[in-house]
Amino acid sequence: MDNNWKVMQQLEDTFNQITTLEFLVTELNEALNNKRTDEAIAAAHALECFLPVFASTYDRDFKAAWDQVVPNPTV
Repeated sequence: MDNNWKVMQQLEDTFNQITTLEFLVTELNEALNNKRTDEAIAAAHALECFLPVFASTYDRDFKAAWDQVVPNPTV
């Protein structure tokens, strides 16, 4: 397995964590639609905690993939 494949696979694995966001948004909407305030607050807090971690991890893995796969131009 070459390094290009490794970094692209890691980027895909990280991106696939987007399903956690989808789940939390669905739960938040369900709680709001059914007036379950405590559950809505919990889902909102979970989103607040998860999103920055997801974003920074994705940014890190994207940069690693970019640096590996896109060659640096020679000047």
